[in-house]
Amino acid sequence: MSESAETIAAEPKTRTITLTDRPPVRIREDNWPMVANGYSDHYAGVEEQGEPLSVWQVWLTVRQHADGRMLCYGRATRDIDGKPDYVVRAGELYETRHSDGDLAAAVAALRVLRAQLLSALPTQDETQSELLPKLLDRAQQEALASLPAEDIG
Repeated sequence: MSESAETIAAEPKTRTITLTDRPPVRIREDNWPMVANGYSDHYAGVEEQGEPLSVWQVWLTVRQHADGRMLCYGRATRDIDGKPDYVVRAGELYETRHSDGDLAAAVAALRVLRAQLLSALPTQDETQSELLPKLLDRAQQEALASLPAEDIG
Protein backbone atom coordinates (compact mmCIF):
# COMPACT_ATOMS: atom_id res chain seq x y z
CA MET A 1 0.00 0.00 0.00
CA SER A 2 1.35 3.43 -0.85
CA GLU A 3 1.98 6.03 1.82
CA SER A 4 -0.88 8.25 0.57
CA ALA A 5 -3.31 5.32 0.68
CA GLU A 6 -2.26 4.57 4.27
CA THR A 7 -2.74 8.23 5.21
CA ILE A 8 -6.19 8.31 3.65
CA ALA A 9 -7.21 5.07 5.34
CA ALA A 10 -6.05 6.38 8.72
CA GLU A 11 -8.06 9.60 8.59
CA PRO A 12 -11.08 9.45 10.91
CA LYS A 13 -14.51 9.62 9.35
CA THR A 14 -16.40 12.84 10.00
CA ARG A 15 -20.11 13.59 9.74
CA THR A 16 -21.97 16.89 9.52
CA ILE A 17 -25.23 16.84 11.47
CA THR A 18 -28.11 19.24 10.95
CA LEU A 19 -29.51 20.63 14.19
CA THR A 20 -32.81 22.35 14.88
CA ASP A 21 -32.64 26.14 15.29
CA ARG A 22 -28.83 26.30 15.25
CA PRO A 23 -25.97 25.74 12.79
CA PRO A 24 -24.92 22.18 11.94
CA VAL A 25 -22.10 20.48 13.84
CA ARG A 26 -19.29 18.32 12.49
CA ILE A 27 -18.15 15.33 14.50
CA ARG A 28 -15.56 12.61 14.28
CA GLU A 29 -17.59 9.42 14.32
CA ASP A 30 -15.02 7.59 16.43
CA ASN A 31 -15.45 10.26 19.14
CA TRP A 32 -19.25 10.04 19.03
CA PRO A 33 -20.25 6.35 18.97
CA MET A 34 -23.82 5.48 18.10
CA VAL A 35 -25.94 4.64 21.14
CA ALA A 36 -29.23 4.03 19.34
CA ASN A 37 -30.61 4.12 15.83
CA GLY A 38 -33.91 3.39 14.18
CA TYR A 39 -35.23 3.23 10.63
CA SER A 40 -38.65 2.92 9.06
CA ASP A 41 -39.95 3.12 5.50
CA HIS A 42 -43.15 2.97 3.49
CA TYR A 43 -43.61 2.24 -0.20
CA ALA A 44 -46.77 3.32 -2.03
CA GLY A 45 -47.88 3.17 -5.63
CA VAL A 46 -47.86 0.41 -8.20
CA GLU A 47 -45.43 0.99 -11.04
CA GLU A 48 -47.07 -1.67 -13.22
CA GLN A 49 -50.35 0.28 -13.04
CA GLY A 50 -48.71 3.56 -13.97
CA GLU A 51 -48.89 5.00 -10.45
CA PRO A 52 -45.86 6.95 -9.27
CA LEU A 53 -43.83 5.03 -6.71
CA SER A 54 -43.59 7.06 -3.50
CA VAL A 55 -41.10 6.06 -0.81
CA TRP A 56 -41.00 7.62 2.67
CA GLN A 57 -37.97 6.86 4.85
CA VAL A 58 -37.22 7.93 8.44
CA TRP A 59 -33.88 7.65 10.28
CA LEU A 60 -33.30 8.47 13.97
CA THR A 61 -29.88 8.35 15.63
CA VAL A 62 -28.45 9.00 19.10
CA ARG A 63 -24.69 9.40 19.62
CA GLN A 64 -22.82 10.05 22.85
CA HIS A 65 -19.38 11.54 23.38
CA ALA A 66 -17.08 10.15 26.08
CA ASP A 67 -17.54 13.42 28.02
CA GLY A 68 -21.29 12.71 28.30
CA ARG A 69 -22.67 15.12 25.68
CA MET A 70 -25.36 13.62 23.50
CA LEU A 71 -26.47 14.21 19.90
CA CYS A 72 -29.89 13.13 18.73
CA TYR A 73 -30.70 13.69 15.07
CA GLY A 74 -32.82 12.37 12.26
CA ARG A 75 -34.33 12.92 8.89
CA ALA A 76 -37.40 12.03 6.93
CA THR A 77 -37.36 11.85 3.15
CA ARG A 78 -39.80 11.17 0.34
CA ASP A 79 -38.74 10.05 -3.12
CA ILE A 80 -41.18 9.89 -6.00
CA ASP A 81 -40.16 7.60 -8.85
CA GLY A 82 -36.60 7.56 -7.50
CA LYS A 83 -36.23 11.35 -7.36
CA PRO A 84 -35.91 13.23 -4.06
CA ASP A 85 -39.12 15.13 -3.39
CA TYR A 86 -39.00 16.10 0.27
CA VAL A 87 -36.36 16.14 3.02
CA VAL A 88 -36.73 17.23 6.65
CA ARG A 89 -33.85 17.16 9.13
CA ALA A 90 -33.85 17.84 12.85
CA GLY A 91 -31.43 17.42 15.69
CA GLU A 92 -30.38 18.50 19.14
CA LEU A 93 -27.03 18.72 20.89
CA TYR A 94 -27.44 18.05 24.60
CA GLU A 95 -24.58 19.78 26.39
CA THR A 96 -25.58 18.39 29.78
CA ARG A 97 -23.17 15.63 30.67
CA HIS A 98 -24.95 12.28 30.86
CA SER A 99 -23.26 9.29 32.36
CA ASP A 100 -22.54 6.36 30.11
CA GLY A 101 -25.64 4.22 30.08
CA ASP A 102 -28.05 7.08 30.95
CA LEU A 103 -30.88 5.49 29.00
CA ALA A 104 -33.52 7.94 30.25
CA ALA A 105 -31.70 10.81 28.54
CA ALA A 106 -31.59 8.93 25.23
CA VAL A 107 -35.28 8.04 25.49
CA ALA A 108 -36.22 11.66 26.19
CA ALA A 109 -34.01 12.87 23.31
CA LEU A 110 -35.75 10.49 20.90
CA ARG A 111 -39.17 11.78 21.99
CA VAL A 112 -38.09 15.38 21.32
CA LEU A 113 -36.66 14.43 17.93
CA ARG A 114 -39.83 12.59 16.90
CA ALA A 115 -41.93 15.66 17.79
CA GLN A 116 -39.59 18.00 15.87
CA LEU A 117 -39.70 15.88 12.73
CA LEU A 118 -43.46 15.40 12.91
CA SER A 119 -44.10 19.13 13.24
CA ALA A 120 -41.99 19.81 10.13
CA LEU A 121 -43.47 17.11 7.89
CA PRO A 122 -46.28 17.76 5.41
CA THR A 123 -49.64 16.34 6.42
CA GLN A 124 -51.81 17.93 3.76
CA ASP A 125 -53.69 14.75 2.93
CA GLU A 126 -55.25 12.05 5.07
CA THR A 127 -52.77 9.38 3.99
CA GLN A 128 -49.77 11.43 5.09
CA SER A 129 -51.40 12.63 8.31
CA GLU A 130 -51.92 8.97 9.30
CA LEU A 131 -48.77 7.51 7.74
CA LEU A 132 -46.05 9.87 8.96
CA PRO A 133 -46.76 9.54 12.71
CA LYS A 134 -46.71 5.75 12.28
CA LEU A 135 -43.40 5.85 10.44
CA LEU A 136 -41.89 8.03 13.16
CA ASP A 137 -43.30 5.74 15.86
CA ARG A 138 -41.76 2.66 14.20
CA ALA A 139 -38.36 4.34 13.81
CA GLN A 140 -38.50 5.55 17.42
CA GLN A 141 -39.40 2.07 18.69
CA GLU A 142 -36.57 0.54 16.66
CA ALA A 143 -34.14 3.09 18.10
CA LEU A 144 -35.36 2.38 21.64
CA ALA A 145 -34.98 -1.36 21.04
CA SER A 146 -31.38 -0.79 19.89
CA LEU A 147 -30.42 0.77 23.25
CA PRO A 148 -28.40 -1.44 25.61
CA ALA A 149 -30.61 -3.57 27.81
CA GLU A 150 -31.17 -2.18 31.29
CA ASP A 151 -30.12 -4.64 33.99
CA ILE A 152 -32.93 -4.83 36.53
CA GLY A 153 -31.62 -7.83 38.47
